Amino acid sequence: MEKKFIKISIFPLFAIVIFFVAGLFIAHGMLAPGAVASEKSAKPEFKGKIAKTYEESEEWWPKKKRPPKNAPNVIIFLLDDVGFV
Repeated sequence: MEKKFIKISIFPLFAIVIFFVAGLFIAHGMLAPGAVASEKSAKPEFKGKIAKTYEESEEWWPKKKRPPKNAPNVIIFLLDDVGFV
């Protein structure tokens, strides 16, 4: 009886491992420093005044974050399980 060997490419497995490891590094902010928000940037210091009544209080709102002046507009459409065969 002749033994048959199945040829298996290791490239798909290698690609999955690489993407998994890269995802771990990105999730922990090691590959993209600054991509993960620190607590200081997530919650700016309140610069208003809190008093016992609203007439004595002073409201304060942080500045809205805006993209750089020449930043491109990017839209990503992700279609999953839409029924196409």
